[in-house]
Amino acid sequence: MGGKRQDDGESEAVKHDDVDAIDPSRVFLAPMVRGSELAFRQLVRQYGVTVCYSPMLRAAEIIKAYGYYKSKTSKKRQDIDKDEDQEEEAVLHEDGWLLLNDILVDPHPVVVQLCGNSPSILQQATQVLLEINQHFVCQIVGIDLNLGCPQDCAKRGDFGAFLAEDNPQKACECVSAMRQAIQKHTTTTFTTTNRPRLSCKIRLQQDSAQTVQLAESLAHAGCQLLTIHCRQRTDKHDGIPNLQVARDVVHVLQEDSSSMPIVLNGWHWKDAPHALASTGAYGVMLARDFLRNPRLLQPQQHANNYYPGQLAAEYLEFAKRHPPPSPMYMKLHLRWIFRAALEPRDKTIHPAILYANNNWKPRLWTFLARPYLTCLEQFRQVVFLYFYHSWQDDNETKEDDNTLLQAAVPASLQDLAIQHEQQQLITFRSIRYHYNR
Repeated sequence: MGGKRQDDGESEAVKHDDVDAIDPSRVFLAPMVRGSELAFRQLVRQYGVTVCYSPMLRAAEIIKAYGYYKSKTSKKRQDIDKDEDQEEEAVLHEDGWLLLNDILVDPHPVVVQLCGNSPSILQQATQVLLEINQHFVCQIVGIDLNLGCPQDCAKRGDFGAFLAEDNPQKACECVSAMRQAIQKHTTTTFTTTNRPRLSCKIRLQQDSAQTVQLAESLAHAGCQLLTIHCRQRTDKHDGIPNLQVARDVVHVLQEDSSSMPIVLNGWHWKDAPHALASTGAYGVMLARDFLRNPRLLQPQQHANNYYPGQLAAEYLEFAKRHPPPSPMYMKLHLRWIFRAALEPRDKTIHPAILYANNNWKPRLWTFLARPYLTCLEQFRQVVFLYFYHSWQDDNETKEDDNTLLQAAVPASLQDLAIQHEQQQLITFRSIRYHYNR
């Protein structure tokens, strides 16, 4: 699956500058904490993405949440307290909530990413996912182990990139335990050909030799697909990705009997053809580029011709159908979608100066981060503001608010202002008041 490596270091399958030539099935939505939840997965699927990863889930919380679910469903319906939702929120960690309200109800193929450092707990969590996959509507086509997270939470929990660097042998034991769980799950649903694929996501180690050694060890432990973020842990998301090390790993594994496919992470979409052609890797995994523009996989003449307000409204429609665990998800997505349109280019200019110039864009950009935006309806009103001001800029007129609202906002959203007034939420006009202060 990795593809034959050419003598000149370039694959014939992908040209250096043609993103449209990349097979969409080899472009993965990366696992993102508070970023790749069901609502956003549905949005990018609408625009052609077929391989989506869940947010990172802690293995221990998966086990706890499924135990909670089974204890609740084992009771008779009349014995379940009417305050069940509040009890669930009090009992479940956010990761457990995602399992029961996100993964479990997603009818489309998804790869679930786990984190942890205990082989036995990761094995149990894998068994939970396999059981869920067998009995519910979800389609878990892959289970991924996070060995690349560079954040402080990974350091405190001894997982992610810290586990891979400090104890690679234990990391391989975790993979082996997860693989055993998958192999033992022999049912009529999972045959040897349709069991979820076991994968790992790593970062570059101290040098090329150590990275190749880790990749080989993971393959021998049972990893069937490896994603490499082509930076070291200390780089986080900064610096230029290391193409040479990625090429070395692909070359060695192609000569190994495992033939494990390699997926590259850490590249911008525009650079993906060059990265694939230069390494012979199987595919690419994208995070921030999809956050900025969920339409990336559309033909390029259409992909870059998008309206941020429309994308934001589409995301919030999916969030209405599949509510995320907290408002932070909606805030994050709207900030990414509107970033190119609203964020000041010159960050050295004090916001007060920008506001004094009556520039609505930096004001709205700052407003999106305000803590009192706490529900979907309020975020939709912020999208109204974007439509409202954009329409004013384009038409340079002083028509009344209702006329502007009808002209600027998609018809499917226009009735919300009246609904919100009745619900005593922050309405379009009152949001404008807070926003203009």
